[in-house]
Amino acid sequence: INASINPKIAGEVTATDLGGGVMTITADSPGIPYSLSVDATGADITKSNQVGTGIYIISGQINQAHDFEATYNFEITTTNNIDSCNAATITGTIKIDPLESVTYDNTINPALFSGAASQELCPGTDMSGISFRIGGAVPSVLVAGLPPGVTSTHSVTAQQDQFTISGVASTNIVEIILNGVSYARTANNSDTNQTVAEAISTLINNDTSATVSSSTPGGGVIQLLAETPGVPFGSSGNATGGASAIVKAVLQPNVNNLTIEGTPDNTAIVNKPYTYTITTPGTECTSAVGGGTITILEGPKLELTSAAQTRNIEAKALSEAAASWARRSAFELSALCTSGNNACNAPWR
Repeated sequence: INASINPKIAGEVTATDLGGGVMTITADSPGIPYSLSVDATGADITKSNQVGTGIYIISGQINQAHDFEATYNFEITTTNNIDSCNAATITGTIKIDPLESVTYDNTINPALFSGAASQELCPGTDMSGISFRIGGAVPSVLVAGLPPGVTSTHSVTAQQDQFTISGVASTNIVEIILNGVSYARTANNSDTNQTVAEAISTLINNDTSATVSSSTPGGGVIQLLAETPGVPFGSSGNATGGASAIVKAVLQPNVNNLTIEGTPDNTAIVNKPYTYTITTPGTECTSAVGGGTITILEGPKLELTSAAQTRNIEAKALSEAAASWARRSAFELSALCTSGNNACNAPWR
């Protein structure tokens, strides 16, 4: 049987004589099954089998940082199919959300917000403005713990990118990759720069998972606008074939900053450290927390610490003044009496 199997099914299975009437038949390619049936006349034959497996596992850890939501569409296709059968294909999607972050950054607007995250202030003085950069898909944050009179402002602006398509001819392929997803158009004989731009724009707007809206103002231009201010997106363009080209311009970068400023009012408790926090919502990934401490100092003051001694000095000075006046009055009165003035017989003497 071994001698019969090996040349007839070469390249698919291999038969091996183990001796003692025992033989094995093993697939030449792991993961590719085969069928087997046995029969015997006038003898006994038993079969035991180990079923082959073809399991593919996708695993791992994302080690690449993402500033925006990224989508990875993967595809698995069979190869080396027996008897030229059609390949089997399966697809899937892995979506990576950006980490949320709160980062102190005094370079955002150094003219107005160059202050340290933690400050000590004298009463009634303006604090130096503080600025933080908010990262990830974070449209809002929660600020808590600021002293009375100090306020925060969260500033967000929607990102806007522009792509200009040129040199389109038949069979050219133009694509925009948005958050990892490709939106492509293969040009035909009737296509122009503008029709290719409109076709790609339509693909983007019809994708309900896209985080941007697309418009085509004309001249082969595609403009992408973030649907949520403060939530960034990644974009790039490719053009292949002939003289076709696509050029990117950033019309408005994503802005997501928080600033803190103001003057602590008279209700602020002196010498109390006001520890403030800035917390992201943690919508997709773990929330991030940043912040600092603002302390209103008591400030300089004057206190009378020698009141009793002061009063004694004042009393002594007054007593000496009275004695001096009395001596002067007695001298003047004596002079009047000596001169025979009737004032000496006055009742008040």
